[in-house]
Amino acid sequence: MAAELQKRVQGTHLQNKLHLIVGDVLKLDALPFFDVCVANLPYQISSPIVFKLLLHRPFFRCAILMFQVSNVFQFMFHVANFVFAKDSFIFFD
Repeated sequence: MAAELQKRVQGTHLQNKLHLIVGDVLKLDALPFFDVCVANLPYQISSPIVFKLLLHRPFFRCAILMFQVSNVFQFMFHVANFVFAKDSFIFFD
């Protein structure tokens, strides 16, 4: 996937804006500065990565994280039309 993404941005104005780190993010002592994080998180490491992201400084602008449904239900519970999680809540209008 990383090779395909690099190939798609090669020769475009986005090439200098994309910096991919391929490897085990949990083995990094500190995350480098980043503005946006997009990840499809494996079940076994989703919690440690989420907490690592929450502790990251300086704060990033946006994170789009995809979880397996079974993992999501471990993080949250429903009350009326709110969904409360360990770290946030989402209001469904």
